[in-house]
Amino acid sequence: MSSAKSSLSPWLDEMEVDNASLAHLQTRIQTFVSRYGDSCRLSLAMAGGGGNFLGLLASTPGASKILLQGSILYDRESYRRFVQQTLDRESFRYASVESSEYAADAALSQSLVLSAAGDAKFGHHPTKNLRHSVGIGSASALSSNDGTNKRSRAFCTVQTSDSFKLTLQARLAKTGDMETDRTRFDEDIFVAHCILTCLEYTLQVRNNLASLSTNGDGSFHIDEKVITKRGDEISVVAAYKNGRHFTTTRSILKKAAELILEGKEDSVLLLAKPADDNGQPDYQILNKTVIPPLSLVFPGSFNPPHVGHVQLVKSAMEASKCDTAWFELSLTNAEKPPIQTDEVVNRLTQFLELREEMPAHWGILLTNAPLFKQKVDLLYPLQVSRTYNEEKTEVLPPLHFVIGTDTLVRILNPKYYDNSRDKMLESLRLMPCRFVVGGRLEQKNVNSSKGPVYMSGEEDVAQLPEDLQSSFTLLDGFRVDISSSEIRRQQSESSEKA
Repeated sequence: MSSAKSSLSPWLDEMEVDNASLAHLQTRIQTFVSRYGDSCRLSLAMAGGGGNFLGLLASTPGASKILLQGSILYDRESYRRFVQQTLDRESFRYASVESSEYAADAALSQSLVLSAAGDAKFGHHPTKNLRHSVGIGSASALSSNDGTNKRSRAFCTVQTSDSFKLTLQARLAKTGDMETDRTRFDEDIFVAHCILTCLEYTLQVRNNLASLSTNGDGSFHIDEKVITKRGDEISVVAAYKNGRHFTTTRSILKKAAELILEGKEDSVLLLAKPADDNGQPDYQILNKTVIPPLSLVFPGSFNPPHVGHVQLVKSAMEASKCDTAWFELSLTNAEKPPIQTDEVVNRLTQFLELREEMPAHWGILLTNAPLFKQKVDLLYPLQVSRTYNEEKTEVLPPLHFVIGTDTLVRILNPKYYDNSRDKMLESLRLMPCRFVVGGRLEQKNVNSSKGPVYMSGEEDVAQLPEDLQSSFTLLDGFRVDISSSEIRRQQSESSEKA
């Protein structure tokens, strides 16, 4: 039984039109491209049958908006290399749910990387592409029309960037009558119909979650079994992987924080909903952290986030020519207890109050990296590049950070490098980073007659060797005299009065 108000029947009816013909498959694909050209970025991998789906999709006008990559894994070694799994050569079943899931997971990883690397000049911005990234894996064992009743099997799994997974299993009808049974070619076309049905069903469900019922804990699950008029047995199972989907913004943020605090993930990337999108929820947990080119990371405690943070990141984006901002919050601290889940939720919810002021493309990075070197070691390899060297190896660009002078002082403090200035300088030279520095009022550096002192960072950077000074860009004239500690003090006083 399905726990959602949805049914597989409409798609099965579509599959059975004209006896699941090649011509009808082409019509269905044309309709699909027209409907989902703006909301699907697809990478697929097929082992066994169904290749007609890829061929017809690639030949359909407008498919370039959808199709990122298609792979036919016809040899077992090509399959193993694509999924990058160590498989028992004797016991592993290459036509199974497990094999389709492996292929879908690898295809989704490809889709995320390709979506992140996409250039906004030639399509949508990477942050939109990431929201719509999809990976499909299919595996099948099809038999010839040989007069026996040995039935063919097909498996298809769709994985989305927000961890929704849908798997379709088909056991094709066969009677042993060579006059009426499908040919091997007809079975391949039927499997192609199954792949399209799997994809359409997934996107339809995701687009209508608000109208579908969910379990009491906010999780979501589908389990359906049907038999076609011809006798094909088809089942669909769908759920959000690892329970990552929840129906409210707060529950999504809570789950994101728990993934870090429970040690399940080192980083979680939250894509912010566009300001002109009136749907829910406000954030999407990305299945895998990938950092697009031209990204700017803003590490901080954001307790609370305020307009000064937004103005700083905007100025830094202009200075660095970056077009996407990630506000990075480490939930662990080298000297304090971890931030509690409810507090994480409160801080991230407050970012939404600043949404109208935010740059066009932004999101949140939750990490378990309290020290700056830990942030670099964690985030630098997660970047996606558009550049390759002569050896055809991907060349990652320097990772851009925007920091305030308080963070600058900590980065340059030998205290964090075994009290050694030489180790501090060596560590900075090894960091593949560029820093944009914004000045601020330093509350702990108070002139008794003039109050808090404005710190530009110029003196600190000037004390560095020339080769390191070039890694720092000071925002000349940038100044927003807003203090998070002062905001907290005012909020505390307001609470006490209330």
